[in-house]
Amino acid sequence: MMGREIVKKNQRDSNMELLRIVAMILIMVLHADFASLSVPTIEQCYDSLFVSFSRFFIEGLAVVAVNAFVLLSGWYGIKASFQKISVFVFQTLFIIFFVYFCFLCIGKGGSHSIGEWLKIVFFNQYWFVQSYIILYAFSPILNAFVEKANKRTLEWVLVSLFVIQLLWGYLPYSANYGWYNDGYSPIAFFFLYLLARYIRLYVESVNMRNAKFYLLGWFFLSFIIALLAFVSVCSGYAGTHMLYLYGYSSPLVVMGALMLLLFFSRISVRSSVVNKIAASAYAVYIVHCHECIFNPIYITSVRNWFVGNPFCLFLMKTFLFLLLLFVLSVVIDRIRMIAWFLLLKFLKCLKCLR
Repeated sequence: MMGREIVKKNQRDSNMELLRIVAMILIMVLHADFASLSVPTIEQCYDSLFVSFSRFFIEGLAVVAVNAFVLLSGWYGIKASFQKISVFVFQTLFIIFFVYFCFLCIGKGGSHSIGEWLKIVFFNQYWFVQSYIILYAFSPILNAFVEKANKRTLEWVLVSLFVIQLLWGYLPYSANYGWYNDGYSPIAFFFLYLLARYIRLYVESVNMRNAKFYLLGWFFLSFIIALLAFVSVCSGYAGTHMLYLYGYSSPLVVMGALMLLLFFSRISVRSSVVNKIAASAYAVYIVHCHECIFNPIYITSVRNWFVGNPFCLFLMKTFLFLLLLFVLSVVIDRIRMIAWFLLLKFLKCLKCLR
């Protein structure tokens, strides 16, 4: 999910860069469904069967996106360096403060200090940032392990991580305990990272299937999740237990993310435009989850459109809104790239003066 500079994009596979874009759009869709509108109630399921089931299905399609980002890191392997993690941290903080100061200029920015913002980013709200930084820090160790371990050892580690996540972070009786919780943890990221490395290195059968097989697999798994969730709600089990079907550590969600990853790995795309846009995919996450945007604008707008419009019109308005926010985020990230270039130039000048 980490942004990559334009100068390196020509070396990237456009098909997998396209996955970054699609996955980020799916994350925005995810936040526009259950996160904004809550889970359909039993009354809504009976009164508006098509709309309710469509929302369950859309949530199933979109929930795989976060895992897909981490799998993509494991697919290629993170090549850790101080410069790369510096770009990631700078990108995060620049966009956070840029959006904040923009809202301050119109009198709606709140009153957070710099220290409070740093706490929000690195310890509170942006859980993905925290887990990814920990994954990044451990990536040299994970890479060395994959390089030295044989196939069977890697399989045992994957099974162990899966069982740990299942028993202590997924099943209903265990999902309230710390960073094991439902895939929101570095442990889940370690598992996904190693899983992608294992598949690319050892599972040769993935190359025997065409792209359509994996695309249909993603749709099929999303349909199964939606069907189980819909039946659960209609049967009166609309509590928090139903949401485990959509947990990041759910086996169905992990499999769906793999299907999405493998689909894009099997298609051929060559586009410098895709590569440049994908460099700013991570910025879209930071912008639309910003506290000045997410609750007061994002969630509020989606809720109002859902309540006040026919479903088709709601979908159209929401899609255009997400597209506009995506473009705005890319523009902001272009400014960030210029700022990073100027900062490097300034530091280089200081070094020369010494």
